[in-house]
Amino acid sequence: MSTPTKRTPAFAERGYKTIAVSSDDAERTRAMAEKMNQCSWTYPPEVDEMTETGFTPVPSVKVAPPRVGESPVQIECRLHSCNAGTDNHNRSAFFSHFSSL
Repeated sequence: MSTPTKRTPAFAERGYKTIAVSSDDAERTRAMAEKMNQCSWTYPPEVDEMTETGFTPVPSVKVAPPRVGESPVQIECRLHSCNAGTDNHNRSAFFSHFSSL
């Protein structure tokens, strides 16, 4: 069964988020993928995933959450719509407008 992370309700409630894409360099990708995986773990609300995993927060241009400084591609998104619990696993589908690339 899919369990939403603390970011899922935050995106639905606040209406914005950032997306980080890993590098196309194999060695950098491996290191970044490990940190990205650690960011997806379930942390208590008071724990900042970026600080915990060693990523560098960079101020976003058009949305409130920071971007990942180590990411070669950083996407800022605004929520367009959300279809909550749309499949057999109670997962939600989010549709976004890209605010900044």
